[in-house]
Amino acid sequence: MSLDAETAEKALRAPASLLTIKHKPWDGHQPRTLKRVPHSEGTSAWTSDVEYNSNRLLAQVNATPFKLRAMNVVSDETGVADTAVKKYIRAEFTNKIFRDYDLVDMIRAVLRFSPEDLPDQPVSTSRRGRPRKFTLPYADVLKYCDTTEKDSYAPFSRIVQSLMDQLFGKGHNAVGHQATPTPSAARRIYRTRNANRNRVNVRSMDAAMTPMKEQIADGDYARLRPDMGCSAKQGRQGWEWLLACGEVKKQRFDAPDEESLTFTVQALKQAAARKGVVGQKRKRASQEYAIGEGPLRHIRRKVRPRRSKATDRDGDESDNDEQNVVNDIASDSAEQNDNATISCLPMWLNDNEVQTAKYINELMSHGVRSYGIGYLLINTSMTLWYADRMGIVLSEPFDILDEPDKLLLVVAAIGAADYHTMGVSPFLYFPLVERTFARYDGAQLVFQPDVAYQVDNSVDEEKKIKDELVFDLAVNKTHRVYTEYGAFGRGTTVVPIKAAGKAKEMWGSDDLVVKIAWPTTSRKSEASFVVSVRSALRAQGKSQYLKHIVDMKCFVDQTMEELMLPRWLLNVTPLEERICRAMVLQWYEKLQAIESVDEFKDIFLDVVRAHHWVWVTSAILHRDVSVNNIMFRRIGGRAVGVLCDWDLAITHDPEEELKDETADEEPPEFHNLYRLTPKVAVPQSPDPVAVDPAHNREGENEQAGYQDTPRTQPRHRTGTGPFMAVDLLTPGRVPYHRYRHDLESFFFVLAYVCITFQPEEHTFGPLSEWEDSNIFTIGYNKRAFLINVPTHMRLIDRVHPDFQPLLRDWLKPLWGHFADVASYWSITGNKLRKLREAIDTQDKSLQQELNDDLRRFRMEKNRAITYKKFMRCIGAAEDIAD
Repeated sequence: MSLDAETAEKALRAPASLLTIKHKPWDGHQPRTLKRVPHSEGTSAWTSDVEYNSNRLLAQVNATPFKLRAMNVVSDETGVADTAVKKYIRAEFTNKIFRDYDLVDMIRAVLRFSPEDLPDQPVSTSRRGRPRKFTLPYADVLKYCDTTEKDSYAPFSRIVQSLMDQLFGKGHNAVGHQATPTPSAARRIYRTRNANRNRVNVRSMDAAMTPMKEQIADGDYARLRPDMGCSAKQGRQGWEWLLACGEVKKQRFDAPDEESLTFTVQALKQAAARKGVVGQKRKRASQEYAIGEGPLRHIRRKVRPRRSKATDRDGDESDNDEQNVVNDIASDSAEQNDNATISCLPMWLNDNEVQTAKYINELMSHGVRSYGIGYLLINTSMTLWYADRMGIVLSEPFDILDEPDKLLLVVAAIGAADYHTMGVSPFLYFPLVERTFARYDGAQLVFQPDVAYQVDNSVDEEKKIKDELVFDLAVNKTHRVYTEYGAFGRGTTVVPIKAAGKAKEMWGSDDLVVKIAWPTTSRKSEASFVVSVRSALRAQGKSQYLKHIVDMKCFVDQTMEELMLPRWLLNVTPLEERICRAMVLQWYEKLQAIESVDEFKDIFLDVVRAHHWVWVTSAILHRDVSVNNIMFRRIGGRAVGVLCDWDLAITHDPEEELKDETADEEPPEFHNLYRLTPKVAVPQSPDPVAVDPAHNREGENEQAGYQDTPRTQPRHRTGTGPFMAVDLLTPGRVPYHRYRHDLESFFFVLAYVCITFQPEEHTFGPLSEWEDSNIFTIGYNKRAFLINVPTHMRLIDRVHPDFQPLLRDWLKPLWGHFADVASYWSITGNKLRKLREAIDTQDKSLQQELNDDLRRFRMEKNRAITYKKFMRCIGAAEDIAD
């Protein structure tokens, strides 16, 4: 997965002969001896998982919050590759898993449902008036036990349907049916509530658990067929409207006696009453729960393993195709380590769990979700899954046939839930036409009174809005909801909207969007940067550049506690706590919507100038210049460029810059260049700067730091990989992020557009050499583009004929300057290697001499390219009149 030491040393010794390289393909897990084990046992076959995840962490060095388009990690020219998705899942879900949460407490916190809400008996009673017990339908249970996996989906769905009928009344829970439960049932059960609207109802939509293995769920990313889906939509299913998803792994086994399938809920209610309510107290994020504290339940319940039908009565083997099914649940490392804590348990996924995680990941990559819900069913062992932007929580497994009351609880909780309870953003409201959840028609975005802050554009100041703000969703075929790929991280979602009511009075009827994201709480908000940037431009007489900075109407910040996010109620502290931030912005067109080279040139010059004058007036650096963050709108027939997404911006720190200028180098261990020691793979305390551990479209990728001596102010390699400065993609000491690094990002935007843009399709083609998951591979290949003529020519041969003038007039003149900057590596690389050797041999005098030389080269490099040189190369004015 990572570059080897020989290749790394070759890069340092001979930069003039750089080759384009890519990661070695990952060969996956070693074959395991498959066996049927009860879920109370663990599995020790985690070597390959550990090796892969360790190698990934070892290959990534101090680059938080490095941003990468996650889709480029899991896809190629042919589309999304299943093997790549599994690798991505294994990497991204590592150390973000919390296992064995008490099932009842988890349902209380996530689905807002308690055993106390269950009826004592089914909706209808017998003719004699005797209380009835709940029952699992024996014919369907028998069919489920005696079938292979593919044939088990339908009987399991009927088992769930039967429980729904017993809970809500027959026909009430089928999609499209309008049955209403009896008044007595309505009084007894399922009071689902919308916290903001204060509505109480019996059941807000007719969701059903349906088999989906025979159809691909519609979506923007992977073509997946989840085994089971929970949906209130009729007809063909899509990820945007699924409420939950499930994975089933199964082999044949003996069915239980019919008598054992009849049960009551009294024991479950009594046990729940003795335990009390979860989520009453929560420790601060800085505190950690030791094993045995808080809501953690690590004592696994003994579940009787069912006898497999691996052989028939004559002793001949049968069902050989099912021998690959392994009924195992990953052992919780906390059970083996009394000193482990909830906030940083090293967890990995087994093969069955990876499949479930694929579905959860896809669910979270569609729609407007705060969290997602799923489950894994292995024979009769079920585990409930909860996923948000910070990680996943898995319930303790239970046996659906030995503990049918718990299955009833899960079915009741999901059946009673509204779309908010199932994870849809609490800011969105949908009219449940015919009790279905299937379209955006009539949907609204609503901010409650005293929640949103308005930005006064005349003075660029914030003030709280006392009124409720309502926006109509303006989603159609050309203006769709966009959600970036990946379950974890910011999960940025952009929704087209139109102001209504009070909001329309304030901002008119222009096209708007709401951007909802989950950055870390340690990051200064994007809204505050936008306000500061615009205020400084206005105050210092540069108002002509305001139209090139994103126009924000209002914003909302909500913590986990304020949103009552299930994670907060679960008391599970993540490695990095996140906050929900929503911003209402002017709608802009994407860069790929340009109609000509001239339009691109206008847009490019607009944002380069605006970026520079923001730096001059406010000392704020954007730090994430990319094709995704350069947009435009047409005003008076001209395309006006706009620089968006200021969420990774920083304010210039002169002291840090000076410290960087005079600092000694910290060369890596060249024999182990792309490996780190395990102790830094999972930091014991997060850095005070943003740590965003996830891939997504612009996804942040947590990259553990390599430092012999910890810094008081950690630095990070920040940006989107294909557009980051080569310095930030080079092994060794992390440089201070300077203005010239953003200027280099503009150069790579120009190169990327020239090389990949397809004017006829209005798309950017793939550039895999710059879109790798390893930042040093990207840096190696981009340096080759700058200083290796064959590599450079091979890429520019791909430039579309329409963009040849741009290549000739802009890219080539700038290329020479940035090639000069990159060529410093040929000098410093060799000296860094010698410095590493001097450190290893403790040669102090040689260390001093080499550091003095390296400081001199560093100063020369930092002054090699300036805004004035950049604009002169492309023949453009540095400033424009108001």
